[in-house]
Amino acid sequence: MVRLEVKGVSFSYDSTPVLEDVSLTVKGGEILSIIGPNGSGKSTLLRCIDRMLRPRLGTILVDGKDINALSRGEVARKIGLVPQSERAHFPMSVFEMVLMGRRPYVDWSPSSRDLKIVSDKIEALGL
Repeated sequence: MVRLEVKGVSFSYDSTPVLEDVSLTVKGGEILSIIGPNGSGKSTLLRCIDRMLRPRLGTILVDGKDINALSRGEVARKIGLVPQSERAHFPMSVFEMVLMGRRPYVDWSPSSRDLKIVSDKIEALGL
């Protein structure tokens, strides 16, 4: 299971600080909720963790490795992010949305093994 460590992360949009010295650790199998008012930096923190944004200060480790030392594919295999405000530009079933999470493991088109993995996960989650 993946271990995530955020150490002293700070981020600013231009001259506006959004995150200041944020630290947290999530061990494999743990669930973490990030709550706060609008504009408090929740999405910014997630974007830093997913490497969509680069913190001004601090370190983000995934399984003990600096996230900036990992390839984009390695990051995608360790971290999946589905923003709640994201709107699909075309209708997608739950199966298709979960299958998108397999993208880092699929070369061109999903195999029967990929389809089974998706079906099993949907069933396990009761979706």
